[in-house]
Amino acid sequence: MNTRKAIVLRVEGATAVVKVGGDGGCGRCSETGGCGSDVLGKLLGGRCSSYSVVTDRPLTPGSEVEVAVEPRAPLLAATLAYGLPLLGLLVGGAIGEQYVGDTGAVLGAALGLAAFSVGAAFLARRRLAGGLAVRVVESPISH
Repeated sequence: MNTRKAIVLRVEGATAVVKVGGDGGCGRCSETGGCGSDVLGKLLGGRCSSYSVVTDRPLTPGSEVEVAVEPRAPLLAATLAYGLPLLGLLVGGAIGEQYVGDTGAVLGAALGLAAFSVGAAFLARRRLAGGLAVRVVESPISH
């Protein structure tokens, strides 16, 4: 599991909103040959740094915690956000072109993209409801 230190901002029942520290990634994000996500994040206005975390521990605002992300969570998120809609675009376009021609390809691609995007959103909500993404792994340490 990938772990990061975070500060609890507020607690809402069994869910805590935590702010993750600024450093992250593999450490090579902004280097030549690195993934480039740090550069992209800066261009797009930074990354979201606060998250809702399901916890069974009593947390208080201002506490420092350690959160863990399952290793497969980023791949699953990317697949749901990009892979399935792209697959729908390609499949819809191919089916539309096969039966109607160029106009059918455009309409089929649009319908496939829309249908697979809705399916991806449904699957994402279902997976996140199971608490796949992030969880607290260490007791809070007060500041």
